[in-house]
Amino acid sequence: MVIVITTLLIIFILGGFIQKTYYKSKEDNLLETFKKENSYHFTKAEKTEISKIKNEYILKIKNKNDVFNLAQKKYCVYFSKKDCPYCEMIEPVIENHILKYSSSFPIYFIDAEACMNLGIFVSEETKVDGYSFQGVPALLVIEQDRLISSLSGIEEIQDYLSNVKF
Repeated sequence: MVIVITTLLIIFILGGFIQKTYYKSKEDNLLETFKKENSYHFTKAEKTEISKIKNEYILKIKNKNDVFNLAQKKYCVYFSKKDCPYCEMIEPVIENHILKYSSSFPIYFIDAEACMNLGIFVSEETKVDGYSFQGVPALLVIEQDRLISSLSGIEEIQDYLSNVKF
């Protein structure tokens, strides 16, 4: 009896290990595909330029509507967190955009952790005025101080940045 229970327990534990190791979830497969399709290889000079641009376009806000008070006519505001794996995945797409279009269509960077109490990030059931997101990565597209588009998730952001006309 003890042998049977022990054997069943070992099979149960190994089954879970094998399932986690060899059978990826649909989300894992999607993320892996996204990484492969959106891999960019930047030169050292390009990486330096990207870093310089990013530092120049860091935005700190005290009110969620501060994103509308910028000098440019058309720009994006990108919300991310340092420990977000999805943000890391979309980062090369964002970096490619800023390298090519920072002067004509810049992206401003906001650390989502620094503005958690501003009503920008809400649960699904919460109704708010203006824009809001359930998580990061998130991107606002603003033209002449008006919200044109509110995007969240790596697919939406990548699709927009790949298809936007300049």
